[in-house]
Amino acid sequence: MNDPRFSETPLNGCSGCRRDFASLRAFDAHRVGEHSLDFPEHEAGRRCLDVEEMPEWLKDSRGRWTTQTLKARADRFSQHHQGAALESLDATEAA
Repeated sequence: MNDPRFSETPLNGCSGCRRDFASLRAFDAHRVGEHSLDFPEHEAGRRCLDVEEMPEWLKDSRGRWTTQTLKARADRFSQHHQGAALESLDATEAA
């Protein structure tokens, strides 16, 4: 389903700031403040981080926001599972 707020179909798109995130964990991390308070009526209310508040964040190869820590975790996960898939394929071909 196309969402007119995004140029491409988002993975973890935020309807508030219109940014897409590489993981649900990254999406959750960009939301700050108290759930019970509305922003900007209450300074401590729930809101999206501004880009200026995200200096340690970066965009991945797909243009999705993440942090270096989350990117490293995802890369390790991907490498581990890719290696497991290759080992499985090697075992199948050897049989």
